[in-house]
Amino acid sequence: MLTSPNMLVRNIRTIAGSSLTTSYQNVGVVTTISGYKMCIVNATTTDVQVSDGSASDAFYVPAGSSISVGEGLSGSGREMDTKASFMKGIQLQAKLPSGSAGTGTLVITVIGY
Repeated sequence: MLTSPNMLVRNIRTIAGSSLTTSYQNVGVVTTISGYKMCIVNATTTDVQVSDGSASDAFYVPAGSSISVGEGLSGSGREMDTKASFMKGIQLQAKLPSGSAGTGTLVITVIGY
């Protein structure tokens, strides 16, 4: 299979809604790409907060909803590209803002190089 350095790749991370608590937990392993777009699909029965490990506030995703983060794609595709929304090697984490675990799955898709 041929690959191009400019071909988009993706990292998909999931966690079961039944294992979520009010403390942050890792969602899969660290990312292996610089992320230009990220989609968080909360297919659980509870609201969740998703952190990218930065000092910024966590993403709040209500039960049964989704959000898309990141605008546009850079043509350069470098690991530390200033247009990337997420650096390579981040550990995504999720928690419940309050309450107890529900059902379903939280899915986070990172698209980049």
